Amino acid sequence: MILTIIQPVLWPWTLAAWVLKLGADCWFLSPVLRFLGRLRWRRWLLVLQLLYAPYALATGLLGLRGSYVWKERAVTT
Repeated sequence: MILTIIQPVLWPWTLAAWVLKLGADCWFLSPVLRFLGRLRWRRWLLVLQLLYAPYALATGLLGLRGSYVWKERAVTT
């Protein structure tokens, strides 16, 4: 995504990859959500796709801080 700022010609490829990923996620999640009786949760998929990258980045960076508490246990790296 950052590379598309430098190379705007890559926007269609980035968008195509993101749409392909969104379609695959929807395809794989639909049977699971249907089984759980939560098929209407698919409408949040687009929003969650946009929020996932910053969430994953923040989680990774905070994990590098050295220690954290998880399930009431102190974990040090």
